[in-house]
Amino acid sequence: MKKTILFIVMIIALVICCASCDLIPPTDSINNHMHNYGEWFVTENATCTKIGTQVRYCACGEKQSEQIPALSHSIVVLDAVNPTCTENGLSEGKQCSICNEIIVEQNAIDAIGHSSVTRKENEIQADCENNGSFDNVVYCSVCNMVISRDTVSINALGHTEIIDAGISPDCTNSGLTEGKHCSVCNQTLVEQVIIDAIGHINEVVRGYPETCTEYGLTDGVKCKNCGITILEQDYIDPFGHTDEDSDDICDTCDLNLACEHPYTDPVPGQEPTCTQSGFTDGVFCHICSATIGRQPLPALDHTKVIDKAVDPTCTKTGLTEGMHCSVCNMILIAQEVIDELGHTEAAPVKENRVEATCTENGSYDNVVYCSVCNVELSRENVSINALGHNYENDICTACGCHRESIGLSYTLSDDGTYYIVTGIGSCEDTDVIIPEIYNNLPVTAIGDYAFYNRSNLTSIIISDSVTSIGKYALASCSALASVTIGNAVTEIGEMAFYNCSKLTAVHITDISVWCNISFCYDAYSNPLYYAENLYLDEELITQFIIPDDVTSINDWAFYNCLSLTNVTIN
Repeated sequence: MKKTILFIVMIIALVICCASCDLIPPTDSINNHMHNYGEWFVTENATCTKIGTQVRYCACGEKQSEQIPALSHSIVVLDAVNPTCTENGLSEGKQCSICNEIIVEQNAIDAIGHSSVTRKENEIQADCENNGSFDNVVYCSVCNMVISRDTVSINALGHTEIIDAGISPDCTNSGLTEGKHCSVCNQTLVEQVIIDAIGHINEVVRGYPETCTEYGLTDGVKCKNCGITILEQDYIDPFGHTDEDSDDICDTCDLNLACEHPYTDPVPGQEPTCTQSGFTDGVFCHICSATIGRQPLPALDHTKVIDKAVDPTCTKTGLTEGMHCSVCNMILIAQEVIDELGHTEAAPVKENRVEATCTENGSYDNVVYCSVCNVELSRENVSINALGHNYENDICTACGCHRESIGLSYTLSDDGTYYIVTGIGSCEDTDVIIPEIYNNLPVTAIGDYAFYNRSNLTSIIISDSVTSIGKYALASCSALASVTIGNAVTEIGEMAFYNCSKLTAVHITDISVWCNISFCYDAYSNPLYYAENLYLDEELITQFIIPDDVTSINDWAFYNCLSLTNVTIN
């Protein structure tokens, strides 16, 4: 009886305790209490990396606990900062926008330093007497900052002396002392002084008196130096014999006038010359000692010869026309010196021209010749600035090269000899072109994950300096349609083109290189997996002959190349 009463009391107490939570069990399940929990209360918030907790209670006091899953990071990309010549940069990093935890740390990239290029400015040419100079200016080819400026002096060239030959004066013409002038600037260095004509020096040419039977000759005058006749000699007629006492003896010469000259010998005459009279032949009488029959012959005229004029040249004097006697060599008309003409500068001509290209300076020699004698007067090398690229649709119309992408992220190799492309950096191009050179060093690799998940990237051209493409380098580039592989690539990492489903074209220029590329691990390292079309020199490959230099073809080389229908193996 007591046990029954105690059991009823316990049942009543249990009903009273559970009345507030409406868990009054039916009479047939009084032992199966159902909790009615309230709202959850967070007791510890979940973070990106830590699990949180929350609890709720039943009116009966029962507590229920539950874990709140960690939130996981909300990753944002910390943009790379390209280094400048003087300021450090930063590599691309990643950070959680919720907890600010650094997921991928941004590493400092050393300032690249200036890339120097030297130019000449403010050039002043040296001449014969004056120094020249120029500013030797070192610029940075990247930021155009003036690194240094030195003024370089150029010593005066000095005169190039030419002797101006002296001219001896003669009797009637003045002369000149020896002089000097510069053949470059034509400045007179030693002036030629006029020497007065020396004038004739008279010398008496003695005549001889006439006789009874022979002509006489008056005194004449000639120049002792040049031999020119100043006063002509005149013949004097013989005055004849006189015989006042009629004894047949000449009163003057005692000649026997009655002699009939029975015994005579010939007396040769004397030929006249240009300057001297002569005589005809005569006879000499042995009885009366008289010379008979010799007649005077007048001096001959000079045999005139023209001394041709000599035209002066740029560097040599000339002569006027003159005249001399070819027999006696007497100067009849003296030649006068004509001063040299000096050079006449022609318009400058360009020689040894080397055309400037888009990236290289050109040059030419600016040469001035004499328009008369064609001698070279001056030569100056003139630099032609590089033309720079003229891009249309990202292709240079001059050299055909593609516009290189600016702002990509790079990492310098450990040995400091090459660069690796590590990310898109600040580059906004959708058509990316990997350059061959960055900061004067080759770009030889595209790093792991460099362009991973770049959904706006539509094409990439990989230059001929790149030898390797890292794993996942272009994976998940969902808009990527075209890839150009350079001729130096030997290895492409795993999954490099994974999930690039929009690819339609792979471009190459050397089929032998393509055959020898190592596609690591799987077909996803080969862009043909999605592209299906391989272009050689911009032509779709449908068939080809394997070149003689190819001894093996690496795995996956032509996997899924659906454009290829025929292959010939030599």
